[in-house]
Amino acid sequence: MGVEIFKVGSGDVSWLEMLKYIAKKNKPVLMATGASTLAEVDEAVKTIREQGNSQIILLQCVTNYPSEFESANVRVIEAYQKAFDVLVGYSDHTPGYIVPMATVALGGCVIEKHFTDDKTRAGPDHPHALDPKEFRLMVQNIRLLEKSLGSPVKTIYPEENETVVLQRRCVRAKIDILAGTKITKEMLDILRPAPAGALLPKEFRSAIGHLAQREIKKGEAIRWDLI
Repeated sequence: MGVEIFKVGSGDVSWLEMLKYIAKKNKPVLMATGASTLAEVDEAVKTIREQGNSQIILLQCVTNYPSEFESANVRVIEAYQKAFDVLVGYSDHTPGYIVPMATVALGGCVIEKHFTDDKTRAGPDHPHALDPKEFRLMVQNIRLLEKSLGSPVKTIYPEENETVVLQRRCVRAKIDILAGTKITKEMLDILRPAPAGALLPKEFRSAIGHLAQREIKKGEAIRWDLI
């Protein structure tokens, strides 16, 4: 039938013969791990890898419908990444999409979420499943989250260039300072804003002892060419 990936439900984690059969297909194996111990997950992963297949994605899961947020334990996916060096995700049965968002934030790449066109239908899944509007919102917010996660490289962005002037403080004259006056600590203050070229707060003490090259008005930003 051209199946490209196999999904193993939480109830089949301990069915090792089936895992061997699936693994031999040499296609990705998506395995939910609800109600499983770490030892059982380890055994299942080893079983798949012993068949020469390392294309494994482990999904944290709580097998209750719906499951409680207090039981979600999303951080398990971090343990999976560290212990098994695999891709991870979450098979989620909590209401809404808080858990999927947390999963993506922690490095998850797969979200399994129940879907319905009518939340009032009979059956255990429909009340906690997402309807089309909710599912669309989940996807849109995950895409925004992915953008906001960015990279680990700390960067100053162009949009910050203007706001930094208002947010940062600089060294300013606390009083009118006459030309030729020796600068003392009492003559200086640390105030916003901080225009380009002004002494930064960390340079406060460096200005002390210098002479004013011209009259410096009260509140004026102190620059090196003024002292």
